[in-house]
Amino acid sequence: RPYAMPADHPTLEVAARVLEELYGKPAPTVRMGGTVPVAELFSSILGTWFLYYSFGDPDTRLHAPNEFIRTGTIPRAVKGYYRLLEALGQEG
Repeated sequence: RPYAMPADHPTLEVAARVLEELYGKPAPTVRMGGTVPVAELFSSILGTWFLYYSFGDPDTRLHAPNEFIRTGTIPRAVKGYYRLLEALGQEG
């Protein structure tokens, strides 16, 4: 079943703010095609939203056969996940 988090959901605002802190520029908002069944299950069964939050560069070929991530991105990603959880905790 289709799934879409409301574009004005506060969690998206927090995630965008954290990504802007990490990258020094506004984060792009991307709608994903296809399905990830667990997202709809979070919504319909648990009554909560599922946030897609990831790291990559425009040239890393997301989900292509030759997709990759630069090792230099990993520390930023770890910091980003930490900062996201910290910021969400502060928001209440």
